[in-house]
Amino acid sequence: MHASRNELLALLKQVYEACGFPYGLDESAAEMTLWAQMHGLNVFAGLAACLSRLQQTSPGDQRFDSVDEQLIEVDANGESMLALGSSIGALMLANTLNSGRCVARLQNCRDRIFVARILHGAGQRNLSCLAAWWPEPAPGTVQLLRTSGDHGLVESSTFRGFGDDVTPPGSVPHESAQSLLLVYASDSEQLKNTAAELSLPAELLDESAWSNSFERIEHIDLEQMQSSYAEMLEGGVPVADSLWEIMLRLSAKVLVESTEISKKGAGPAGN
Repeated sequence: MHASRNELLALLKQVYEACGFPYGLDESAAEMTLWAQMHGLNVFAGLAACLSRLQQTSPGDQRFDSVDEQLIEVDANGESMLALGSSIGALMLANTLNSGRCVARLQNCRDRIFVARILHGAGQRNLSCLAAWWPEPAPGTVQLLRTSGDHGLVESSTFRGFGDDVTPPGSVPHESAQSLLLVYASDSEQLKNTAAELSLPAELLDESAWSNSFERIEHIDLEQMQSSYAEMLEGGVPVADSLWEIMLRLSAKVLVESTEISKKGAGPAGN
């Protein structure tokens, strides 16, 4: 089936409210989810499992350890990026606007693909940003999101190292830690310099520097993202029937049962 953007956004907000997300955070999570899906990142494929996990735990506390204004270390305690994204994004944005760059190293953070919408927001402020992590269950690969273009759009690439013994880049810890590296910079040159300081291979940011070290096995570029969004905006967002039923069941938990007065419609009710 297909649903409109507005219909899905309202439904997802109710879904996350049913999962225990407080007011404001439910809307942020809904926007992060729908933005990623409509721009071709196919997050709906794993959303049912994500929602099942979120129902068992409510958004909790995370530990932010600011080493300095340019470095943030976060233990997310198994939290989803859907719950963490808005706060970490706001902190990094403020630090970068003040000091020119900011790096965040997150551990124990789930659902990292949803950070795409947070990067897009920063890109709209003319910042250059990237996110890198080891996707599961694919050892020896690195997933990279980075802002590009005039409208802060995000492109996605997955790289695989050649050979059986692949050494992770120095600042992207092993997958067992559910790690995520975020880098915000005032411009693209600052981003490249910061990435080099963090021991990220040049191939991940610059195609002209490609060598035999990495192979790009998947890529979603700006044109594909724009085309995907335009197509779904016009023709609706495809949703599997099974996922739709799950979302409807969750949203029903937060709907207020109608009363005789509410059935009469809007306007003052008599005593």
